[in-house]
Amino acid sequence: MRDAIVKCRDRATAIAKGVDKKGKDVDPRPARTRRLQDGDRPAGETVSGLLDKFIERYAKKEAKLRSADQIEDTFERLVKPSIGKIGIYALRRKDVGDMLDEIADESGPVMADRTLAYVRKAFNWWMVKDENFKCQSSRVWQKPTRRSVGENAFWPTTRSGTFGPASLLSRIPPAMHLLSNRYC
Repeated sequence: MRDAIVKCRDRATAIAKGVDKKGKDVDPRPARTRRLQDGDRPAGETVSGLLDKFIERYAKKEAKLRSADQIEDTFERLVKPSIGKIGIYALRRKDVGDMLDEIADESGPVMADRTLAYVRKAFNWWMVKDENFKCQSSRVWQKPTRRSVGENAFWPTTRSGTFGPASLLSRIPPAMHLLSNRYC
């Protein structure tokens, strides 16, 4: 009887710590509670994590950029507070546009353009590393005309110059076409 009580107590402690019978870590919360509490957390990589990896791996080690500290400072001051918590697959063109407008208002349009260049470079670097994060290289993105309406109102063209429907955008990760042009 005493052994059963001890085993029961140990099992209750393990469950409270988040360990199942096989010794694997699990979340002890019910599925509904996890969804409600973690609903705003991105499922994968965040923009902040991607930018940190870009600075550590590319800017400081691979390319050994002299401007690595300046780029890191720009990311810390201007990019991470605005879009750092957003997942890289959940990031939308509007998020980047709002961030760049904020930067242009506070620090000027030159800093906004530099920030866009740094962010674009980081995302292009990540595209090579992550097979799920790629763009169809046969397409070139063009600015929308004044008649275009809507958030995703720009047309991809093939190299031959023929236009395709805007529904093609659904096949391309949003992060790639949102960085196509700041002034679109």
